[in-house]
Amino acid sequence: MPDLRELLTAEAERQRPHLIPPFEQVVARIRRRRTIRRSVLAAGTVTVVVAAFVVTGAVGLRPGSGHAGPVGEPKWTVATACPGWDPEEHVWEARRLPRLPTNFGAVTDAFICETTVKTVPGDGEWFYQEARRITGGLDELLAVYALPDEPRGTSQTIACPTTWQILPPLWLHGRSVLGVRAPAERCGSSTDLAWAAARSLTTEVVASEPLRLFRSQLAVDSWCWQSWEGVGLGSARDGQSPSSERPQTLSPQTEWACTYERSGNTLKLVGTTHLDPGKIAEINVALQQSTTDASCDPRAGTRYTVVEPSGEVNVDTYVALDGCGVLQGDQWWRATDELRALLAPANT
Repeated sequence: MPDLRELLTAEAERQRPHLIPPFEQVVARIRRRRTIRRSVLAAGTVTVVVAAFVVTGAVGLRPGSGHAGPVGEPKWTVATACPGWDPEEHVWEARRLPRLPTNFGAVTDAFICETTVKTVPGDGEWFYQEARRITGGLDELLAVYALPDEPRGTSQTIACPTTWQILPPLWLHGRSVLGVRAPAERCGSSTDLAWAAARSLTTEVVASEPLRLFRSQLAVDSWCWQSWEGVGLGSARDGQSPSSERPQTLSPQTEWACTYERSGNTLKLVGTTHLDPGKIAEINVALQQSTTDASCDPRAGTRYTVVEPSGEVNVDTYVALDGCGVLQGDQWWRATDELRALLAPANT
């Protein structure tokens, strides 16, 4: 399980804008703000970083919410501003699009489409896809986009970083509509000239459409992770005996217990409990009453309360609310009914 406090602190700093920042501010901060990385196979593992908000790891579709529709004339949508743009394939799209052709003709409109995270009061944080119309700096940007790519280097001639810094596609409207990419430097990133031109752009949002849930209100209000894949419930294995040692007690600094529904190796947040020192003391007493019982299957159950490590405690504690086990790392015991009752959330 990831360090939830560290991850959520980072996400809170990077992904909690109540207002969508102008594109020129996004680009100015992109190298130190939220970047989503995907690995590619090309003589080793290389990471692509796109200067836009990329959709990953989200669950659920946004219900109808009465949010204002696109503004401006004509009534732009993401589909009409950036036809063919796919927020799920943003990284690869930014690399596979063509360069600006010399015979494109006059440009009547230009757009940048991206995804961002917005807070919906009472309903958590959602991924939105947005279309931004370029209102200033386009001529300078097109002049840079007309430049050729730099000659590609090889592993024998240059040492390339493992991260590509790539600007999002530019969608041009004229006699036709075409998505084009920025010129690339010899390692594959967008050139410094392209970055400089992008920083000088001014834009306006003409379409903002809800896409997917990022974090539920439960996750926003707590330190709990929304969900994650591939979680091993401890390291319990077939034939492994329960531990004869005592479980580690929770640190007095512990603040949250997070309850998840398990489906296969996926855990989804369904409830939270805020812990005060008095409640932690009760939990620790019940935790120490856990017993060594080989008849208990520590992986049985579908509802688990998880307490992340804090203080000197360095393991996650999993307690099966509808099973028997309590797990810490590769050790496990039979939990008491009292421990399960103390960790059962009231806000499911």
